[in-house]
Amino acid sequence: FSDERELSDTVKKTQQHLKNLQQNVRQQLREAHALQNPDDIDAVLEGAGKYGAAVRSDVRALEAKRKSLVQGASSEMQQLARTTDFAAIKAALEKYQAFPEDVRPALDKLQERHDDLVEEAKEQLRDFGTVSDPRQIDLVMARFDVYGESVDESRQAALSRRQKVIEDAKSELSSADNATDPEGGSRPATVAEMHRVYEKYADFPDVQDERAQLKMKLDTKVSEIHEKLRAALSSHDITQINEAVALHAGCGSHLETTFARIIKQQRSMMDTMRNKMKNALTSHNTEKIVEVLAESEPYGESLARWRL
Repeated sequence: FSDERELSDTVKKTQQHLKNLQQNVRQQLREAHALQNPDDIDAVLEGAGKYGAAVRSDVRALEAKRKSLVQGASSEMQQLARTTDFAAIKAALEKYQAFPEDVRPALDKLQERHDDLVEEAKEQLRDFGTVSDPRQIDLVMARFDVYGESVDESRQAALSRRQKVIEDAKSELSSADNATDPEGGSRPATVAEMHRVYEKYADFPDVQDERAQLKMKLDTKVSEIHEKLRAALSSHDITQINEAVALHAGCGSHLETTFARIIKQQRSMMDTMRNKMKNALTSHNTEKIVEVLAESEPYGESLARWRL
């Protein structure tokens, strides 16, 4: 009887052990629903296979989970292959690269889309070989940051172009107080020419110091011209006034009020001299006529017909 009892106890223990194993496998099958890689799920399913009907319902549930993962991966990649979201495409390729052959068609299609976007990015970056605004380059560079090493060579070429554009802008700003005449010689730039260069690079990055230096030169030149105008306003020398008025063309919109006053004064003096010459026409005093002619000579061509 003791042998039978011992055998019975052994059977019970074995049955209980089997139940415990089955319970552990069921638990593993249920926990495996959190897995996101079909290969990992396959490993769990393979380990549960020998437990047969005892864990069949849990095996089927996990198999459904695996199928859903594969279908979801394929669907996600198919949708991404129709977009331009490079970051999401790159992440999906990395995520699903280790997935089984079930997703290979969608993965290959997504890889093709990835490669096409890389080529398009390289082409756009190459197009910046002639761009003269670094802000445009910055915008595109920021857009293609996510492409990483895929476009390194093209990005470097665009960066080189950006650096060249900035250097050219700095050079133009630094030399804006000098201009080239039609014969190719050098001459002082006008206020309008300097101001044009100053405004041209108002929104450029990395040229603030050069613009500040040009602004100082520009302000100094405007101040010098202003002093000339003030001196002319207190003068009755038509030559000095004409010289002051001649500066107007090179000043653009600067000192408009002062120029308006000096031009008004010029016209007044011209009218006064014109009247003198008209009066001289009816005079029989030769000395007076000679005197008026001599006085009118600095007035130049504008009164030439009255001297004939």
